[in-house]
Amino acid sequence: MKNILLTAFCIITLISCKSEHKEIADNLIGKEDYTLYYGLWSGDFKPVFAENDTMEDDNKKITIKINRIINNEVEGQSIVSGYIRPLKGEMTKRADGSVMFTLDEPGTNKYDGRYTLTLNDVIMEGSFVAFKSNPDVTREKKLTLKQKQFIYNPSLMIEDEIELVDWDNPQMQKVDADYYDDGPSDSDEDSTFVEEEGVAENMAPAKTDTVTADPEEEPEEYVAQVYRMASDQVYKINASLTKLNEAQLKNLTKLDMEIIRNSIFARHGYSFKKNSIRRFFEYNSWYVPVSNNVDNQLTAVEKANIALLTRMEQYAEDHYDYFGR
Repeated sequence: MKNILLTAFCIITLISCKSEHKEIADNLIGKEDYTLYYGLWSGDFKPVFAENDTMEDDNKKITIKINRIINNEVEGQSIVSGYIRPLKGEMTKRADGSVMFTLDEPGTNKYDGRYTLTLNDVIMEGSFVAFKSNPDVTREKKLTLKQKQFIYNPSLMIEDEIELVDWDNPQMQKVDADYYDDGPSDSDEDSTFVEEEGVAENMAPAKTDTVTADPEEEPEEYVAQVYRMASDQVYKINASLTKLNEAQLKNLTKLDMEIIRNSIFARHGYSFKKNSIRRFFEYNSWYVPVSNNVDNQLTAVEKANIALLTRMEQYAEDHYDYFGR
């Protein structure tokens, strides 16, 4: 009887062990397969405008981070404009070989929403729909993402095709009539100068008869919207590699120093909230936003340069110019 019981116990134990080993093996196989999708997926986050929509909402760069997938349940993060939000959802494999991700943010932030993304080969694309409507952003966005690795590289510089204009902080200034590149055109014949609440809506004066200008007359002045512009020094000065001094910075504009200082943070994958600075970096092919706090990653040289630049920015002036945008 004892032998029978012992034999039965051994059989049950063996079956249990095999079942447990199979479950572990299945999980390991699943995880190994799913790791192909882990990591950073970065790319464009474009607003979708409704018909006749007058809202101003610009393109941004977004990073979707997939942390783990267990039994088709997905956990990760979304990183955009300085916001890092947790993501939870599910993964579905389709018959055509594509993989679909449905990922939700918590809903506790007014900008939270749902991502519906499809991975075909190496491109992940789809849409984002906010849970709530907000007056300052479109409710729907389109995404096109590629898998990327983030590697800190102190040698990275702003690419020289990036516009060095701060489009977000214009000023109104008086300018001469010859300030405009092309001057009044035939299409401006019925135009008048209109200023509402300090904003010039049409800067071309009304034309009357064609008269030769008197060279001794004072030039006619207009109020124009002008923009901060950086110099090409932002393409040349690297504040991650070289300890800077006041002599190198004294002739730079305030915007120059802001960009050079924030280049340090961009190299560490900092996700910028401030639009005027964010745009200078999001158009660089090397920039991948991964964090909203990189203080612990800064080198001694970078910390010293940040302190110097921050101090000198307080006394620097900006160069403003008119751009027909």
